[in-house]
Amino acid sequence: GDCGPAAYIDDTNVFEAEELTLDEYYVVDQNNGNGDYVRLIDNGDLELTGTITGSFNAPTGTYSCYAVLVTENDGQPTASLTIGDDTIFDGTYPLGAANFQLYETERVTVDLTLGEPITWTGTRDEGAYARWDELRCTQL
Repeated sequence: GDCGPAAYIDDTNVFEAEELTLDEYYVVDQNNGNGDYVRLIDNGDLELTGTITGSFNAPTGTYSCYAVLVTENDGQPTASLTIGDDTIFDGTYPLGAANFQLYETERVTVDLTLGEPITWTGTRDEGAYARWDELRCTQL
């Protein structure tokens, strides 16, 4: 569904995946204290790729950004996250010791402009659905 622009929270610069525009993804409602996240649909395609898009609606500036992934113990999906031409994450998920553990990617310093597109692409690996929680950017 089309949920419009990214959710922007002034003090933490959090872009929640479930607030972005989802294609082949849906929101998983969590009651375990981790909040909601998104995952690929299950249409039988073991290598399904989906996308999530939004807009960087925080002020123009230099930021330290990272993604919060949700790992699984039955597969290692791949994903990429970009803001404009800047890559925040591009790679393979670590294998989780247990299902649905939060994993923070390496922090990347990037110069970002208000309005740049946020683009997430995730590809399923067997039983692991390229789950994504959020993008976090701290202005430097």
